[in-house]
Amino acid sequence: MRRRLRYRCRDPPRLAQWFAALGALRSKSQMIHQKKGKVMHMPFTLVAPCGKANIEQPKGTTMKPFKKLFTGALAALGFAAVAATFATPAQAAITCSQYLPGGNWPNGIFTQYCGSASQSNAQYLPKGLQGDGGPGIQKLNSTMTQVNSADKPNHRRGVFYLFYDQSEFLIWASTNLASTDVPTASELNGAAGYTRFQVTPTFTPLYTVIFQHIDSVGGGAGKDVPVGDLQEVVGHEAGHWMDAILSYLKPPTNPNLYPFLSNSVWFQNLLATDIKNLDAITAQCVTNSKGLFNSYQQSWLSYTTPVFMCTGSNGSGGTLIKSYQGFKNSQILSFAWPEFFTNSSKRPQAEQFAEFYALLNGYNDQASFPSSFLGFWDGQNRALPQANLFQCSTAFETYVYQHVQLPTSLPAGCPMQ
Repeated sequence: MRRRLRYRCRDPPRLAQWFAALGALRSKSQMIHQKKGKVMHMPFTLVAPCGKANIEQPKGTTMKPFKKLFTGALAALGFAAVAATFATPAQAAITCSQYLPGGNWPNGIFTQYCGSASQSNAQYLPKGLQGDGGPGIQKLNSTMTQVNSADKPNHRRGVFYLFYDQSEFLIWASTNLASTDVPTASELNGAAGYTRFQVTPTFTPLYTVIFQHIDSVGGGAGKDVPVGDLQEVVGHEAGHWMDAILSYLKPPTNPNLYPFLSNSVWFQNLLATDIKNLDAITAQCVTNSKGLFNSYQQSWLSYTTPVFMCTGSNGSGGTLIKSYQGFKNSQILSFAWPEFFTNSSKRPQAEQFAEFYALLNGYNDQASFPSSFLGFWDGQNRALPQANLFQCSTAFETYVYQHVQLPTSLPAGCPMQ
């Protein structure tokens, strides 16, 4: 499933800048940004009034509120899809169990399922963390181990937890986590995954919680995260850890941004180049050919009833649906998959960086969700002038993931430093 968060009460922020062309959210509240800073300009606006986040969408589309990231003394990054109402029913104490007791990372104490979460679903915690075992994964291993070891005597930090829903997590957290480590219900906001960060004295990821069930707006039935997508949620949240862990390689120069690698000027410039290249593609819906949006649907997470983006049979060919006509490709992306392109002021590129990490870490949901964003992103089976839709930023992130070093070369046309 995917991702993100809602906003607390604040003035309506604007997506004034988008990567280097997708905007950054301006907000009065102190929320962990997703992508922002002095980044780029984008021709659409994100509005987040008190209570829920909404994108100014072309007429004729129906979208659910989606996501956001928060900070305060602590910061939280995570997927949020739908605004939630949290109940606190009286019930027996909620406990957690290790998925594979006593094992080494990413098993043992580092991956736990809690309350009524399914043990079988807990298998996706280590699967979403272990990756290829290379330098990047080793860095994640050592960081989680250090955070967990330092959290004496209970060692609740440095852990990826699986809960059934936000209500069970908050009940458990109220008696098992330090009060400063417990998010509010509004911070979770119907998240599919949530990562808590300590902001001071040292910016540090603390723990991650994954949810099997997303609460709906108004406290209705909500929806379950598809089992095949749980590993993606884990990989995405691990991407937020890596973004922070590797920030020392290229710290941001803007003091108003959090210390994440994706906040570096270099990464922002790479994204700006990718967006420029994306907007130059003219083949959007091409019958019997590889149009940019052929066979792709809107996000199942952000839309109650996703539709194909092209009007042809099964979304192949024809023309763009009416509500998307007249917009740039980058704008259309933000309408169709808002959870990946909704950013806040402290961290403008959080969601793109984290989502590509999930792909790098071995997750590709093309079999279960053939019209997913990951398939769109890597550009498979498309008539593209480049290897994938974000070749500059993904080449950078791939090299860093594999070597824990900055790249010394990138594809032609991608800026260096």
